[in-house]
Amino acid sequence: DRLANQLFAVNTDTRQLLYLDATTLKLQKAVDLAQLSPGDPWIAVDAQTDTVTVVSEADVRSGDPLLVLDRSNGHTVARADLDAGNLLKHPSRSWLYLTFFRRRSEVMLYDLEARSVTRRAPADPRAERMAFWKTNNELLVTSPIESRVLRFDADTLTPKGYLHALFGVR
Repeated sequence: DRLANQLFAVNTDTRQLLYLDATTLKLQKAVDLAQLSPGDPWIAVDAQTDTVTVVSEADVRSGDPLLVLDRSNGHTVARADLDAGNLLKHPSRSWLYLTFFRRRSEVMLYDLEARSVTRRAPADPRAERMAFWKTNNELLVTSPIESRVLRFDADTLTPKGYLHALFGVR
């Protein structure tokens, strides 16, 4: 988080979310994430809702794969059974985009204010990394198996075609 000069990391051994000073890397706070499903974590910070969201691919189907935490005190304010393989914060809205590498073939828009999924669209199996294309207001989603980058309207998740890419594109 550039404005707060903070970095966030998940220590998967201790199952804690670490708040770090971005300049000194000094630990500022550690928050318990025992309820987070084990698996590769992704983190997004939203200043508008003062939240930190942590999502896990859920290698093991236990706990909650998506947790929304109150940034100031670390308390869980929302949870969902969404084991996303990737997470991207919208650049100006309190929205998170989710893709699923394993169990689902879709892309979702999670509204942090509503604390729920408000849009979803079919995607290729094993869809992966994402980027926001501001000029065209598009969400770009890599599809490594299909050798393409899927294009979605960033507001509605309406499919807008795809770009050809090399096999394994991420």
